[in-house]
Amino acid sequence: MFMDMDVLNIYGASVVERIREWEQKKKLKMTDIYLISGNYFNEEEIQIPLKSDSKGLLANLKYMKKPVEVKEISHIVEEYRQKNVQ
Repeated sequence: MFMDMDVLNIYGASVVERIREWEQKKKLKMTDIYLISGNYFNEEEIQIPLKSDSKGLLANLKYMKKPVEVKEISHIVEEYRQKNVQ
């Protein structure tokens, strides 16, 4: 899943928390979430809003800085497809 940190006037960390709670409730494997932002300079900064979490929200989070190249996304999607082909 690719998600902008500041999409639709909802802060991305809140959305991540909702997704993780839903996954736990449904007993689903945690989805890989790629957080995309132009407002942070490195992974440590983008994690700060999520650090207070004690529920494991940081698991399976990856980070991308804007602008994101289409080839980067294509590469990630292709890796995921190959990993999950049965």
